[in-house]
Amino acid sequence: MVDSGVLFTGGVGAAVWVAAGWQAARQWQATTGRRATGLVSRVKVAPRGGTSSTVRFMDESGVPHQLESAFRGSVGQEVQVGYPAGKPQRARMIGGFSPWGFPITATVVGGAFLAVAAALLTGR
Repeated sequence: MVDSGVLFTGGVGAAVWVAAGWQAARQWQATTGRRATGLVSRVKVAPRGGTSSTVRFMDESGVPHQLESAFRGSVGQEVQVGYPAGKPQRARMIGGFSPWGFPITATVVGGAFLAVAAALLTGR
């Protein structure tokens, strides 16, 4: 019989890996689709220290759009955004560490949970 602690730890690790894969897939779609240059129009700092930036850009048809991104930009800064063809509402920041930060971190954290679960299961 498998201990409930092993199941819980392994389940958390697997769930974190699924979330990392989902975010990585969305980021990959953004980097392989359409690209546009965006302009940071607003930076918002939360009371607890988090930062988000509003980025305005135009799609391939010249229609304006905006996105919120959890990166620390400065008003007037040009950034690159990407989105799947015909779906500018799914735009994401591309380039740098920030867009890939969650998938990379979640992969490491999920791997740690799975390693603990494997160690508990094998008794090592």
